[in-house]
Amino acid sequence: MSLMLIFPGTLPTTLRAAAIVFAMATGGAISQAHPTPTTVADLPNADAVETPCEPEHEPARSGGLVGIAPDGTGATARERTCVVLSGVRRAAQIARTIEVKDAGKGPPSGPGISTAANGSYALSLVNVRPEWARSGITGEADGLSVWIRQAHGDTAAMLANVGVRNGFATTLESYTFAADEAGRPLRAVRTQLGVVNPRDGGEYGLVLQAADGNGLSAGLRIASIGPATWKNYLEVVDPAGVDVAKIRGADGAFVGGDLLPGSDLSRSIGSPGARYLATNTQVLALAPARFADLPRCGGNAGGGMIAFVTDAPRTTGARKSIRAGGGTRPTFVKCDGTEWTAF
Repeated sequence: MSLMLIFPGTLPTTLRAAAIVFAMATGGAISQAHPTPTTVADLPNADAVETPCEPEHEPARSGGLVGIAPDGTGATARERTCVVLSGVRRAAQIARTIEVKDAGKGPPSGPGISTAANGSYALSLVNVRPEWARSGITGEADGLSVWIRQAHGDTAAMLANVGVRNGFATTLESYTFAADEAGRPLRAVRTQLGVVNPRDGGEYGLVLQAADGNGLSAGLRIASIGPATWKNYLEVVDPAGVDVAKIRGADGAFVGGDLLPGSDLSRSIGSPGARYLATNTQVLALAPARFADLPRCGGNAGGGMIAFVTDAPRTTGARKSIRAGGGTRPTFVKCDGTEWTAF
């Protein structure tokens, strides 16, 4: 049997990290284990200070997107914890921590099985209008407001570190819906951020799902507020940090590297009604292909296609029909919906 005594946090710093352990020896005598002495200099935050706020300390901040930048004051709070952090720290200073060691057993999860109703939560926030599905009460209601201001250094509204051994993990999972007067979802979107799924397979930075309803507006919308603009709506960067593709903010033009077709060379660019009517490039390079690999041309199929083949017959000339490859002559060919001809 052993007994461990931990000094309370009100003792001097040199004693806070110390512990005295008593162990029952075989013969019944009590022996004392001698811990390694801990000095102030050994503690990461020996020079960090935490004190309560003075009553005249600045008032609680109002949260939310107040005029986009929430710089107002005057919010009311039934409970408020305020601390002043000072000094020099070499480890994190945390105003308040909620820690749960979950040894409870719940139902197993699996593809398409939600276990959130049986999960454990370190913190739950609930803000519900009375009779919300039919209520006429106006005014915004939110679940969480985070206010951060930083001068020199990194900052984030939330830092998350989520791990799983065999299951599904995500940094954020949300279900947002419009409801009828019975509270039933009519149109809904499910969002998952930072997904790792060793159980079923797959790792995704962002998953956007149409969850309820038909013809939802868009899986992703990139826009601007007021006079603000984007240089690029979207950037795709390779591991070397080089832009692979981008969508320009000025005109929505796609700027990228290779546009790879499918195995049947059937991919196209542009809309069916306005395809290739204007180009913003000086050179169009067609990848060399064997004649046998070209799409079907004939029976009113394939009209308007052009290609560059490397195996046209040696006797091929301009406006000559080509029905088979096997030669050695590189030639541009076009399809008029009836046959391939050289040009």
